[in-house]
Amino acid sequence: MHIRQMIAIFSVMVLTALLAACGPQETAHLPVSETPTLAPLRILDDTEWALASLNGNSPVEGSAITLAFYPESYMQGDAGCNSYGVDYIADGNRFQVPEIHRTRDTCDAPDIMQQEAAFFEALAKVAAYRATEERLEFDDAQGRTILAFARVPPPTTGSVLPGTRWVLTSLRGQPLLPGTTINLEFGEAWYSGYTGCNNYGGGPDSGKYTATDEGILKIIGMAVTVQACPAGVGEQQEAYLESFLSAAAYRLVGDRLEIQDATGKTVLIYARQPECAEEPANLEGTGWQLVSVDGQEPMEGSATTLAFLNDKWLVEYSKCEAYIKAYQAAGHELDLVFEAWLGRTCQYEGGQGAITLGAPSDYCLTQGRLQITTVPGQVFVYEPLSEAVRPVLEGPTWTLLAAVEERRPEGLPVPVPDPNPVLEGTEITLTLEDGTAGGSAGCNAYGAAYTLDGTSLAFGEVVATERGCPTPDVMEQEQRYLTWLQDVTGYHIYGRQLWLMVCDGRALVFAVKA
Repeated sequence: MHIRQMIAIFSVMVLTALLAACGPQETAHLPVSETPTLAPLRILDDTEWALASLNGNSPVEGSAITLAFYPESYMQGDAGCNSYGVDYIADGNRFQVPEIHRTRDTCDAPDIMQQEAAFFEALAKVAAYRATEERLEFDDAQGRTILAFARVPPPTTGSVLPGTRWVLTSLRGQPLLPGTTINLEFGEAWYSGYTGCNNYGGGPDSGKYTATDEGILKIIGMAVTVQACPAGVGEQQEAYLESFLSAAAYRLVGDRLEIQDATGKTVLIYARQPECAEEPANLEGTGWQLVSVDGQEPMEGSATTLAFLNDKWLVEYSKCEAYIKAYQAAGHELDLVFEAWLGRTCQYEGGQGAITLGAPSDYCLTQGRLQITTVPGQVFVYEPLSEAVRPVLEGPTWTLLAAVEERRPEGLPVPVPDPNPVLEGTEITLTLEDGTAGGSAGCNAYGAAYTLDGTSLAFGEVVATERGCPTPDVMEQEQRYLTWLQDVTGYHIYGRQLWLMVCDGRALVFAVKA
């Protein structure tokens, strides 16, 4: 099947589901067949069928018309050239298809197209059904059997491929385009991966495959996202998916997976993605410096640092900008669920080419290095942040990035940060030395005594000058800062940032003044 057709099929499946969710549809009166149902309708859920006869005739040789049933009265299949999806209505042995959603491709074989037209015409006339474990028949209003299907055995995947992950090294005998990654993961009866531009595979209703331990492999269904691809990458994606869909056999040679088509030609070669042998690391309170991406050192000035503040938030810090992110870690899995801009740490525009981490899927601690693999298959490697580059609390001049609060949005698994970055054109600073703190609050100078005991930090009465602020926004920012400063209870230095902790999960976040 051509990849454009395949994407169109996925789109119509989504459209069908959306239309079905819009509300109830009117139901016409259903004629009743006198033939009793041999099994309750629920036996059809999660079953697949292949056409055995159409209006009493066998299917065209070499053609395949399929039908699969899903919960909530939905069925879909392949009509030989086009895909279709149907919300059906059933009551006893009565059966009706109010509306058929289908793609509209044209195939080169006239007999296939004629059979497909006859199939859709018959499907629209269905009035009753009979089902056993191995055979499914549909009758029209006159009681004539117009469609008969044979049961397709459930997919079997053997024990070799499930649980393995692979990175493509050769596509039809050629290496991949520089800077692109294609990967593949096999689960129990499902597969998924990344094409270098889009995700493919999917959940229980798509992305199925069958395999045997003896080397037989067949891809049953596929869903693909439709993100636009850069020049060249789209053509590579199309070639890959067409090759993958042509799979007929596979062979494992050590840590290499080869996939062959029906002619026996090897069309795809993968290398096994290394598994993490070490126990999951406790990331809380750790800091890391990026040293490579896919084995390449970052350009000077583009490397970033990661600081895991606790078990829910981390900060990614570049030469010029900082972002705060909510994350989840379970075993070796790592997922970002929220991201917000924390503030600018230099006077240059943008991140100055900083390499930032996006869409992580899992992490591993190997020989003291943190390795994070992303959904697209990139591998980020970090080394522990050197104590030599970690600033000390007393002495430096700190500049405020943001005042951070905590939110708990409905539907997200963890509380997320809600930063209020410093207003553009203003600067708030803090210097601590010998028990005396001071700086600029944005438009007024301030000072206060402080006491320090380990990581506990408290400020005495804050005294500020009384110069008028240029705008109400600046005045409000200044008042909030001074009020929060008075309520500070402790501090932490995460990576290269100073966090002054306030009650109720609030914090003032600083970077060393450039």
